[in-house]
Amino acid sequence: MKYTCCFFMILLVLLCVGSESEASNGLILAWGDYDGDGIWETGIFRVTSGLWAIRGITRVYFGGSTDKPVPADYDGGSSTEIGIFRESSGLWAIRSISRVYFGTSGDIPVTR
Repeated sequence: MKYTCCFFMILLVLLCVGSESEASNGLILAWGDYDGDGIWETGIFRVTSGLWAIRGITRVYFGGSTDKPVPADYDGGSSTEIGIFRESSGLWAIRSISRVYFGTSGDIPVTR
């Protein structure tokens, strides 16, 4: 089991090589503590479909092909929430929490 987990994490890193905002293969790493246990889970954001796949936690569709994933602890509850930034309109959408317009084209989202 230990080696399987290590292999999976190495495979994800190799698949997602590139900058966080532009993935040539359509996958962006989205690490975070999604269950609040103090340990970061491996996650990906599939640009082509808006799929968030958080290992052992969830698979959910949120966002689209022009969105940048911005996972962070937005509500102070010690767990990472799924969120996107849409540069074209300045939209910040945090799943099950809020939608707000802040920013403009060319801005770089900063969450931490």
